[in-house]
Amino acid sequence: MIAKLIRSIWAGIFIGIGATALMGIQIPIVGSLFFALGLLTIIHLKLNLYTGAIGFLKDSFSFKDMGVIYLGNLIGTFLYGSCLKLSNLGIAPAAILLKKGELIANIPDFFFHILFASFMCGVLMYTAVVVWKETSNVFSNALITVLCVSVFILSGFEHCIANMVYLFAGSCDAPAMDQLLFIALVTLGNSLGSILFHRSRKIAS
Repeated sequence: MIAKLIRSIWAGIFIGIGATALMGIQIPIVGSLFFALGLLTIIHLKLNLYTGAIGFLKDSFSFKDMGVIYLGNLIGTFLYGSCLKLSNLGIAPAAILLKKGELIANIPDFFFHILFASFMCGVLMYTAVVVWKETSNVFSNALITVLCVSVFILSGFEHCIANMVYLFAGSCDAPAMDQLLFIALVTLGNSLGSILFHRSRKIAS
């Protein structure tokens, strides 16, 4: 479990690195492509990312595994986001936080928006991972992974681990409980999207 926790912490850090590229590049489509470095690295180094693992719950991962992975991702994003906030890299997540802050401040009004955006992100993250598990063409696998990440960002879909980075790296005025509720709702949507797509594929196969 210690090894899994360490791999999960580093997965959170690499999502932070991808998020930093997105925040630092002013052209959205370019930033979204560089964000994909995080997931590509996680897949190649066999790190543990919650959104890449939750779809395989009970098949490859237990509830205990998922708890360890989520905790590790949380620790990784906290360490990275806090250091980014204290650094002088010139990365300003203000625009992203402005959007997140609006959602967090009006969760009842944006409930379905958040859940749907999170659900679709879960579908895309499952797709990005499962192609590596089921096919051997490295080029097509990398292309699909990069496109899944780019599309989820450009579409405004919500990723629970990336959102942790934004909230830790920035300064959100919303109460802590509202931020926790937002992350919990995004986590639920990511989980449902990934799990339901995986289960429906098994039924249809």
